[in-house]
Amino acid sequence: EYRRAAFIAFPSNLEGFPLAVLEAAKFSLCAVVQKKLPGAMDIVKDGETGTVSAPDVVSYAHAMRSMMKDAEGRAAMGRKAFDFCAKMYSREVVLDKWDSFLKSVLN
Repeated sequence: EYRRAAFIAFPSNLEGFPLAVLEAAKFSLCAVVQKKLPGAMDIVKDGETGTVSAPDVVSYAHAMRSMMKDAEGRAAMGRKAFDFCAKMYSREVVLDKWDSFLKSVLN
């Protein structure tokens, strides 16, 4: 489904760290998330890798409408989302962080 999508809308405010937003970035999809979701804001940089909306229905609908109207902007943010995901959350990076953490706990 990611291959068929233009972007991902992730309105949840209950996720700790939304893997779906990372999965979408792997497919060069930007996201619309809301400010009440700190984990999503670690991934989505407003105006760069997606849009961070105020946590109300009207603002979120406006953010989605803007995203739908801007195909070039979506594509640019999607490329940046892919690059950011690869840089910050690749398998190697995550394993290195776990390795460092576990070494610090053992010492």
